[in-house]
Amino acid sequence: MFEKKGLIVIDDEGIDHDEIFMVAVEAGAEDVEFEDGIIKVITEPSNFSDVKKQLEEQYELMGSELSMIPKNTVEVSKESGETIEKLISALEDLDDVQEVYANYDIVE
Repeated sequence: MFEKKGLIVIDDEGIDHDEIFMVAVEAGAEDVEFEDGIIKVITEPSNFSDVKKQLEEQYELMGSELSMIPKNTVEVSKESGETIEKLISALEDLDDVQEVYANYDIVE
């Protein structure tokens, strides 16, 4: 259901999509996604540090981490999405919980 991947997030403002795609792929990235004003660079865990280092030299990163990326997503209604987000928030507040991952997309 989930795969461990490297995730690097960059602000989309003022960045040429073709250029960053080429830089990321040449550094060893698996995929580059452009959505909602951000750029997500996805890597294999073994290539994460190399890709991150290469991108840090040319761009300001918003964040980077080894994360669990969903293989597929489930579409849910806005009402169900709000309920899921409340559940996730409650789970994150528990002391024993370190990370919470989800695979849903809210359909409007």
